Amino acid sequence: MKAMIETVTGMTMTREINISDTPIHTIRAFYQEDATAASQIFSSERAIGQLMDGHIDEDRSAFELITIEGDSIRADWKIPLCNQPAIKEELARIEAEGRTPTFVVSVSALVA
Repeated sequence: MKAMIETVTGMTMTREINISDTPIHTIRAFYQEDATAASQIFSSERAIGQLMDGHIDEDRSAFELITIEGDSIRADWKIPLCNQPAIKEELARIEAEGRTPTFVVSVSALVA
């Protein structure tokens, strides 16, 4: 599905995402396909390396779907989007209205 990826600084990028993938896999694939654009969602080079190794600071990082009402639903980084009921339900509502879903994404490095 086509989705908008928005950074915390407001930059937006259109991407094809697969809701059968986890957010970690989605962002990893995005970085592998377009490192320059994807680097905008990372707080540092260290955060990129950690995510590529499958690690993420889930408390300080975000992968959130913006609802029709403008609220956000925080996704679990390690569960496929299609297996997260609130996300799946809202995606269906967004699609029914003919809109493109928007995910706000930021990735922070784990603190040592």
